[in-house]
Amino acid sequence: MKQLENVLKQAKLFEEQGKFLHALQLYHTLLKNPKYKRIATVRLASAYERLKKADLAKEILQKYISENENDDEIKKLFCHFLIRNNYNEEALFFLSTISRDENPEILYLMGIANYKLRNFKIAELNFIEFVNENSKSDLLPEALFILAKIQIEMNKIEEALNNANKSAELFFQNFEIHELLARIYYSKEMYYHAQKAVKNALKINDKELSLLKCAGKIYFKLEEFKKAADYFMKYLEYYPNDEVRELLNICKKYIN
Repeated sequence: MKQLENVLKQAKLFEEQGKFLHALQLYHTLLKNPKYKRIATVRLASAYERLKKADLAKEILQKYISENENDDEIKKLFCHFLIRNNYNEEALFFLSTISRDENPEILYLMGIANYKLRNFKIAELNFIEFVNENSKSDLLPEALFILAKIQIEMNKIEEALNNANKSAELFFQNFEIHELLARIYYSKEMYYHAQKAVKNALKINDKELSLLKCAGKIYFKLEEFKKAADYFMKYLEYYPNDEVRELLNICKKYIN
């Protein structure tokens, strides 16, 4: 057993060194041993995924699950993998085989899979149920954030605004939630509220291209053309865009 433990350590070291082919060979060796099969499966799948070979990672995990149907932890790991790699329908199938009572995050994962499949009505129900039943969960801020995005897709703007604000209260240091609030307020023509939200986002991340464009459009609506132009110019330094260039040209007319 000590020899196999050394094999595992060496495989992990190969991974850290970026020598994935050597690591894969050792993990395949460990798969043959019942005691190490579980950890080898997880490490092997992770290595294949990092090598952009999701199909092989999927095959390894499926084989393990077919032989260990009661291992809900590996099933959950597999579902995360499936969702990351856009196997969302398969993720929903495996999620349906895991107990929600013992694994409350299943509803959260179902919501993400349905959201990515654009099953917005079902995804909304998944997240509402998760939020109502898991008020202390670490996943709550993210769940509220995604729920707000879903409700925007469903044109439920007031509900989206309410859930986005709740998410921001729980996780203020996430620039994406402030950007989402800015976009919601912008759509409601509440430009001063949008300005406050985009300022909060920029304090956290002033390099994000989508934020630069968002800020420029908000200041344009507020007729603060110099500020709008500054954000548009920063945006265009990194990404050519006809809409932004046209707005910048209008700003310059008012500035000059």
